[in-house]
Amino acid sequence: MRNTIKGLFVGLAAMIAMAFGANTASAITISPGGAITATSLGAVDFASDILTLSCDITLTGSLATSGSAGSRIGAITSGSMGNCGDGWTVTLLFGSEWPLRLVSTAGSPITSALLNIERIGIGLNFLGSPWCLYGGTAGARYTEGGLIALLANSLTGDCGTASFSAGTQFGLSPAQDFA
Repeated sequence: MRNTIKGLFVGLAAMIAMAFGANTASAITISPGGAITATSLGAVDFASDILTLSCDITLTGSLATSGSAGSRIGAITSGSMGNCGDGWTVTLLFGSEWPLRLVSTAGSPITSALLNIERIGIGLNFLGSPWCLYGGTAGARYTEGGLIALLANSLTGDCGTASFSAGTQFGLSPAQDFA
């Protein structure tokens, strides 16, 4: 039974990779690259074992002009979360930065790119006092036109687990072309 379940998961992962049409071997160019800003298109839910807050998020960083699957193609270097309400605030913690790693691309020409946002650090505060810390990696899918959608994610911390709402979209400025 255990091997059957394991086999089902391996098969499911393979089908997802084929459906996404993952391109993982070749180098890509990213244009224009350089400085970027990603702004949430509406409130983003940050759900923890303690509570759920809906906040607006703005992130800034930079993108390289080339890369390949598995390579670091940029970083988020600063950001803010606001309008969370009820005395709670969420602080984005940057020890140095949150690396952006290219996982794969899809389409020919490329129509989307799967990314990992690594070393995310989040501080949950109540009335200005630190309450809980969370960290981890979140996946995101970039599509033509400058939209980024968060994928299912789980951050761990000293107060349990937390996550950002999957499917939440961000507008990326300037829009990037992956080729």
